[in-house]
Amino acid sequence: MFIRDEDIIVIPARKGSKGIPYKNRYLIEHTLRIIPPNYKDKVYIYTNDEDIQNSYKGQYNIIDRIESVSKDETSTKETLTEFFKVIKKNNGNCIMLYTVYPERTWLEVENIYHFYIKNNGNSLLCSKKYNDVHPYLLIKKNGIKGEQLIQHNLYRRQDYPEVFQISHYITIFEINNLKNLNENLYNKETIYFEMQNNIIDIDTDRDVLLWKKEKKLK
Repeated sequence: MFIRDEDIIVIPARKGSKGIPYKNRYLIEHTLRIIPPNYKDKVYIYTNDEDIQNSYKGQYNIIDRIESVSKDETSTKETLTEFFKVIKKNNGNCIMLYTVYPERTWLEVENIYHFYIKNNGNSLLCSKKYNDVHPYLLIKKNGIKGEQLIQHNLYRRQDYPEVFQISHYITIFEINNLKNLNENLYNKETIYFEMQNNIIDIDTDRDVLLWKKEKKLK
């Protein structure tokens, strides 16, 4: 087994979703089926969706997600903090796999986990290329005036720092380090695994169409 004995895999699967109603019901199977059978006992599905609970009861560890951490405005950190209180665990690493990445593979999980261990990480997110306007060009609106979103005095774009976009494609962190992370699960010590390919992230009906189109092209 490449995952350490004390480490666990957590799959958050909230019932509510504004973009695609009940999307986790349809997407969770894509995550579960990549996990080798010998890791089933390490998998925790954290959900308030009765359909998911009933479908996978007896196959995986099912933890009931209370409504106070199942709201649209509930942060990832709040959700996981409550989860670890319920299962009474504060050691080892947590590998978090959101359901919204149906093209993720187990080989990617393994490679990123090894990267995390090799680099002595205590928290990890993925990064992807940022193709939009550089944040140094953004101005925060203030009536008919504005102020820089990020304070700087650079005028040549060549001097702007290289940036990337964070992704929760695969998230890993030491459980006892969760308290030191921000609401989106990173801090200054977080390491990032650079993704080379486009990441399919299902949040809207348009994403589903793009995903289906991508699958046909493969």
